Amino acid sequence: MDKLIRPNVLELEPYSPGKPIDEVKRELGLTDVVKLASNENPLGPSPRAIEAAVRALQTANLYPDGNCYALRQAVAKHVNMPPECLLFGNGSDELIHYIGLTFLMPGDAVITGYPSFVRYDSAAKLNNATLHLVPLREHRFDLPAILERVNARTKLVFIANPNNPTGTMATAQEVEEFMRAVPEQVVVVFDQAYQEYVSRADYPDTLRYVREGRNVIVLRTFSKAYALAGLRVGYAIARPEIVDAMNRVREPFNVNSVAQAAALAALEDQEHLRRAVAMNRQGLEYFYTHFERLGLSYVRSEANCVMVDLARDTQPIFQQLLRRGVIVRTGHIFGLPTYLRITTGKPEENERFINALEDKVQKHLTVGNPSEHLEAFAEQFDQHHREDAQKPSDDGRNEPHQSRFDEEEFHNEDVIRAQALHRADLLVTLGHRHQHGVGDTYQTDQQAHNHQPGHAVPFGGVGNGARVALNHHRRQHRNEEGDAQNGARRGDHRAPESDAHALHTDVECYPERQLQAFYLTCFFLHSFFFPPRLNATNRRSASIFRNMLTDASTSRRLMRVRLHIC
Repeated sequence: MDKLIRPNVLELEPYSPGKPIDEVKRELGLTDVVKLASNENPLGPSPRAIEAAVRALQTANLYPDGNCYALRQAVAKHVNMPPECLLFGNGSDELIHYIGLTFLMPGDAVITGYPSFVRYDSAAKLNNATLHLVPLREHRFDLPAILERVNARTKLVFIANPNNPTGTMATAQEVEEFMRAVPEQVVVVFDQAYQEYVSRADYPDTLRYVREGRNVIVLRTFSKAYALAGLRVGYAIARPEIVDAMNRVREPFNVNSVAQAAALAALEDQEHLRRAVAMNRQGLEYFYTHFERLGLSYVRSEANCVMVDLARDTQPIFQQLLRRGVIVRTGHIFGLPTYLRITTGKPEENERFINALEDKVQKHLTVGNPSEHLEAFAEQFDQHHREDAQKPSDDGRNEPHQSRFDEEEFHNEDVIRAQALHRADLLVTLGHRHQHGVGDTYQTDQQAHNHQPGHAVPFGGVGNGARVALNHHRRQHRNEEGDAQNGARRGDHRAPESDAHALHTDVECYPERQLQAFYLTCFFLHSFFFPPRLNATNRRSASIFRNMLTDASTSRRLMRVRLHIC
């Protein structure tokens, strides 16, 4: 069968939506479930929109207005653009598909950020175009890095602003600098599905680029703040020549009559929109307050969702929340396995989520002797990796696998830094990844330095390496009366005093319960960068690593691990 299907279709992954409420009820036998997973509006549609939809059903036997005339006139007035600059679709998703059909040919290139909305990827792959994913920088679109990837083959650039899933935004100044430098042959698509929620004054006015006649398409939707996700209405704003071209690939009657009527009524009820935006802002602030109280890092959002870092694999907590009747999204599909994405809900729904999350998080947050937790962590890895450690090696001998780290050749300082931070990021999931199997390579979303997102990065046999490193630490503490040779070896692994001082200075602003995680992180990284046999390559890595530890922002990132991974 595969021979009959286009190869680029087989490369696509079906869209993975949040779990429906009814499905969770059936699977778990629950009667009360709240969904904070799909960036839906908890306030619901405007009563006017509901009334208009009911009226429209009376003529559902007739085909809808294929040109969306009444809605087009109202939206044109709302955005202060000529009606001929508008094109409507069955949600913004359909319009993204039309953009790909209109502009892309085999060999063209598409650039977007990662992680972001997955339909940008589909637009490229369905049209046999090359897709370049540029990793986000501090969870935000890295517009200068995207510019660096632009070349003569680049046809489309997708910029989600605010971005989904992170909720972050590019500022007016950043967008202006980008637009000033981007070549004219590139069509820039600003996806503004969440623009009604933005509270910052430096949000860019991208419609002015359309008014200037630039090759810009602005996408907006009625699914989010207007609460019509179930009816699917989105629209594109672009200069008439672009709209005309996209209209040629548009499906006939693509926006149904009920959706058109409801969208028109929703647009007219701006008071309902203001209530929805206010509820969302209150929900975000509520989450921020409680995440800070729980010692969890999060990403401030200009959308209707927030990403929170639990510093561990979130899949088990996701399942536990489901059993409590709370549906959220794990970060696995976004390449962020330690994050949850939570949509703001009604106040009582937000409170229910926080209470359920706190119960799960607090079980893993205790204060004690760091060495005791290192002991327990090492024992867990010993038990899990005992069989793996005795697998025959490549030459057939029955001995433990060795780390590949000593054999890696790093010549680029940026690569070494990226690998160090990648090790720190992955450490946050080690305490639970052993439940699902730990291999010698991991998928990463931070391939910023070779621009190959999704490429498996050598990690020096992280499962084996962590076990060896922690066992080494344990043996040192158990053999305090060890011989001079062991003492010398311990000396080889000791960090310079200046670096230790910088580390302890930096950690003073963190809660006591994070000190244990701090010690674990430092030891883990130190073990990898100071192996018993130092060669020229890893001596260079060690030097760069020591410099990284003196940088406040970097060392804070190295401390993202929290005690509950132990």
